[in-house]
Amino acid sequence: MGIQLFDSQHNQGWDVTTAVITDIKDNTIYFDNRTVNDYLASLDGTVSNSFSVIEAVDAENVKVADLVIEGNKSTNEYINGCRGGGIYIHKSRNCLIENVKINDFNGDTFSWQITENITLRGCEASNGGGLGFHPGTGSDHSTVENCISHHNKGDGIFLCWRVQNGVFRNNASYANGDNGISIGHKDTDNVFEKNHIYENGLHGVLFRNENEQNSGHRNTFKNNIIENNGAREESAGFYIGGETHDIIIINNTIRSTGKGNQTTAILIGNKSSKITASDNSISGSKEIVQEK
Repeated sequence: MGIQLFDSQHNQGWDVTTAVITDIKDNTIYFDNRTVNDYLASLDGTVSNSFSVIEAVDAENVKVADLVIEGNKSTNEYINGCRGGGIYIHKSRNCLIENVKINDFNGDTFSWQITENITLRGCEASNGGGLGFHPGTGSDHSTVENCISHHNKGDGIFLCWRVQNGVFRNNASYANGDNGISIGHKDTDNVFEKNHIYENGLHGVLFRNENEQNSGHRNTFKNNIIENNGAREESAGFYIGGETHDIIIINNTIRSTGKGNQTTAILIGNKSSKITASDNSISGSKEIVQEK
């Protein structure tokens, strides 16, 4: 079986070790991986049964298709998406995940890290304990299309670090606990088109608070529907934070019809610049607001 190892000071991101048990003799567990940290019993060092359901590591040309996965999160401890997921892809390229539905996984439902040319098509992430779709850590040329992310605890689609040259098309992200789409650390040169982002807890689309060197520049949004977000608190259809620049928002429908608290269509942070917003259909809220 798969396990994760951590303690109270090394329990996030890449500090966690994952491994597969190879043998158990008396009170000693043997597993197939070196630990990435020293985990101390005095810091609540823990071995738990949290692990990816399907994992591709150092792999090429892998296809996973036509599956339903039930994560059963009430019986598994949380595992963070850098180290695991309902489906987890790491240091791999040219992989296709198609028509896979994952429900109730206690972590990020789909996660791919340090990858090239990963395609997710027709997949569904629901009721997860973390993020719905989590490309990150230098994942280049990702394609996510015709996918659904809903009722996850975190963001529906979360671009982590250095997610670049991707295409996100014809997806739905709704009723997630945080943002519909979140973009941040060096997540540049991506295209988002024909997505439906609605009724999420916070913003429809969030550009996170990063400095100029690390912001999510040169992203394009076209022909999307962004509506009725802010189920948890006052929000915007788009919130462009940090020192983000060169964002294109064209031909989108951004509206509030009475659900949620999406009070502004496009809210531009006071350090963001070169935001092109044109030919959008905006209704039910303030149109474009520049923070002071």
